Amino acid sequence: CSPYDGGYLLEDGQRVDFGNGNMMEKGSEITLTAVAESEYNFVGWFYFDSDQSEKLVSTDATYTFMVNEERHVYAKFIEKEMHLFNAYPTEAGYITENGQEIDFGNGRRVEKGTQITLTAVADEGFTFVGWYKSVGDQTEELISADATYTFTVTEETYVYAKFDKNSGN
Repeated sequence: CSPYDGGYLLEDGQRVDFGNGNMMEKGSEITLTAVAESEYNFVGWFYFDSDQSEKLVSTDATYTFMVNEERHVYAKFIEKEMHLFNAYPTEAGYITENGQEIDFGNGRRVEKGTQITLTAVADEGFTFVGWYKSVGDQTEELISADATYTFTVTEETYVYAKFDKNSGN
């Protein structure tokens, strides 16, 4: 068994690397689990048949099989489509995600299709104006006037919360 890039194998809960294979007694049962790295998805367990054609054996991450002949079984992983997501407040407030204050000015990689909910909180003496994104020519576009904003990441995304100083402050 040998994993492709993007993951590793467990046998009985222990990480294993079969490298050039593993000799097993005929009739032995083996259970392997494929574990994808954070930016990969597990595709399935495969082997090559007598015609050297790749054959899918299972799409379950845990695969149990009986060793009855020499066989090269391997796990296959595919890289997730990831996008950079940036969220940052302008002066006079902060952003929360799931109740935790955040500032992703340098970005965070998330999988395409990830749904994110952000809430803008104004400091005392300020009012939340809206969520904005930068568009191609460095102009800004209002994307929501609601303090809580939910969106799905489908491309590199840069959003920021704007706040205005209250009059009389």
